Amino acid sequence: MGNYALAAERFAVLVETQKTAENYFYMGMSNMEIGEYNTAVRNLNTVLNNFSTYQNQSKWYLSMALLAENKEDEAVFLLGALSLGESTYQKRSAAVLKKLNITTSGSTGEGESGNVIKQPEDVDSPDGSDFFNKRQIQFGDIYEFSTGATYRFHNEIPMDNLKDGDMVSFLILKKAKGKKGKGWAFILEKIM
Repeated sequence: MGNYALAAERFAVLVETQKTAENYFYMGMSNMEIGEYNTAVRNLNTVLNNFSTYQNQSKWYLSMALLAENKEDEAVFLLGALSLGESTYQKRSAAVLKKLNITTSGSTGEGESGNVIKQPEDVDSPDGSDFFNKRQIQFGDIYEFSTGATYRFHNEIPMDNLKDGDMVSFLILKKAKGKKGKGWAFILEKIM
């Protein structure tokens, strides 16, 4: 009925007892509708970090919330992931990337990960009860061997056991400018 503030309040009460992907997803959607983008980001990340359903939908709306919060770097990586996959968001994601002057050229590379940070490190409680309130992210750099270029990466869904010095293959989203500039890359997989 369009009363998103009331919906957000009711979903907040509901997730205290029913922690489901659907409840967190629609709470995040309600948060977005009332301009609470930071809360929407947290709720949509909860879906991505804890459930196997609503993954593509959460990535899409999370990227929109991040763009609304002027966090383009973070949004780019989600849009990149969606533009590579087969979902209803593939073309839309590519179109948004194009508007941001970022095109996936199809260029790939291999390199070494560095400055890898995962936040938060681990779940605080053994039963996982605190986990639902956490937004897990992972970011760092990739050093390409063949060109010496440096790329930034950001994963809204952290890669298990990715650490400094690991070999990764990646898709270049934006080339580095100059000798000290960093481009953007999307990690395709950990090689070693």
